[in-house]
Amino acid sequence: MPVIFDHMALGFCWWDLLVLILLVAVTAGFIWKHHDYKKQQRELEDRTSDLYANDVVKLKS
Repeated sequence: MPVIFDHMALGFCWWDLLVLILLVAVTAGFIWKHHDYKKQQRELEDRTSDLYANDVVKLKS
């Protein structure tokens, strides 16, 4: 049991801090990629709507 307490400070192992930093980095990367994906999706929707804006079918009245 004393060996465990030698490698822990305030109830956290030093590896836990490294994993926490890694988790924050992966989460930030996911948020960044998700934001880029949504921006790209909006741009493609705008380009598609601009492309087909004049292709309106007129209904017979």
